[in-house]
Amino acid sequence: LGLDGIQGGGWLGWGMKTADDLYFGTEISFAGSDEKIELTSSQSLTEGATATPITSATAKRNWVGGGSIRVGYYVNKDTLFALKGGVAISSFDVDIGSSSEQYLAGGPQFGGSVETRLSKIDPNLSLRMEFVYTDYLTADFLAKDGQGSVNGGAGADVELTGHDSAGRIGVQYSF
Repeated sequence: LGLDGIQGGGWLGWGMKTADDLYFGTEISFAGSDEKIELTSSQSLTEGATATPITSATAKRNWVGGGSIRVGYYVNKDTLFALKGGVAISSFDVDIGSSSEQYLAGGPQFGGSVETRLSKIDPNLSLRMEFVYTDYLTADFLAKDGQGSVNGGAGADVELTGHDSAGRIGVQYSF
């Protein structure tokens, strides 16, 4: 299971190269998204007092943003390998049966990147390839414990637990 779609955004940060070819920096990132997922179930879930059976849910990510610390090493004078760690948060539009709400989900984010200079004409222009993993922890999906019920029975806690892996590529300009 996974979100399917495209993200588009950018990075903004500050970093420093040491005399030992080490790199230390911080950054913030933001991306708009059209990623979407639809989940279906063989067991129906009823929603509140209306007892309307629900067998599917749809979630669309609107945006993702976060901040991180980066530590890296210059493999050669034109190429940097860096690891990063921080936090990220995403906004999701979630449709479950007759209810539609917006949820914010966040958690720790880890990743790695490779940056390499594109041209000797402008040494500040580089290509960046990145992979990031975000753990969204656990969030109640119908807002209150016991708000839903399975097949008309006792209250059920409906929770979302998940993670996200994203591969990103972009052009970077350093000042």
